[in-house]
Amino acid sequence: MVLLVLLAIVGAYATALWTLENLIVPGVGILWRSIRLRKKSLRQRYGKWAVITGATDGIGKGYAQQLAAKGMDLVLISRSKEKLVKVCQEIKAATGVEIKLIAVDFSHGVTVFDNIRAELESIDVGILGENDRFFSRLASEFTSSTCLQ
Repeated sequence: MVLLVLLAIVGAYATALWTLENLIVPGVGILWRSIRLRKKSLRQRYGKWAVITGATDGIGKGYAQQLAAKGMDLVLISRSKEKLVKVCQEIKAATGVEIKLIAVDFSHGVTVFDNIRAELESIDVGILGENDRFFSRLASEFTSSTCLQ
């Protein structure tokens, strides 16, 4: 009878130790990391700058407004310089973030990427919001062409 009680105590101890090592400690680690990440701002997690294509209307404009509200500096890319200036003024008035403007028409093909590259070379881009219908097709052509070499 004493042997059974002793085995039960050893079994309970082994089960508790296994649970602690394999479930509780990793679970607490995951929870702790997720709490720490939530406390970091977008700038701390991804960098200072966000690039938004199609930034003068719709979803692109919404992305720009939301990212600026969270403290991200912006590079706004769109076809119309006048619309870019208008959106820039609205966002700066509301948030005070730094904003750079690039007016390009992606329908002109991969040649527009030379201008974009020159503008973006000096900044650390952390977020790309791609909202222009031509951008993704052209970006894949650009990266597979000799333009990057």
